[in-house]
Amino acid sequence: MDVPFSIALLKTYHAQNNVFRPMIAELGLSVGQPKILAFLTRHDGCMQKDLAAMCDIEPATISRLLDKMASDGLISRKAVAGNKRATAISLTPSGYACHEASMELRRQLEEIELAGFSEEEKAQFYQFLVRLYQNLTGSSSVEEP
Repeated sequence: MDVPFSIALLKTYHAQNNVFRPMIAELGLSVGQPKILAFLTRHDGCMQKDLAAMCDIEPATISRLLDKMASDGLISRKAVAGNKRATAISLTPSGYACHEASMELRRQLEEIELAGFSEEEKAQFYQFLVRLYQNLTGSSSVEEP
């Protein structure tokens, strides 16, 4: 290898974001927001702290992201009865629509990324990524947040 594996992986990650960022910017989203939308489609009404943990986003960062998403009408916040500090987060209809649009952009990105790969290579590459993730986190799953 010409460069260390970790550098190649990091450069690939940045290249992916450099392609994806302008795509989702057309929806008014930043890089961290599509995974929040995706998580909320499966975990409506979750607590902000759980959302931060599951999306691997620092609490201060998620707070800013959610403030922006609320002002854009993508999410709603609701106080949790009996807990003055807890806030349940839900998608609005606009949030669901934005999620669907971002998923289409993600499919388009994957077409670009995996152009020229056979189906077998795609499956093998995915398994390598899962193992890499497991080695780094000890987690048995790379399930989407």
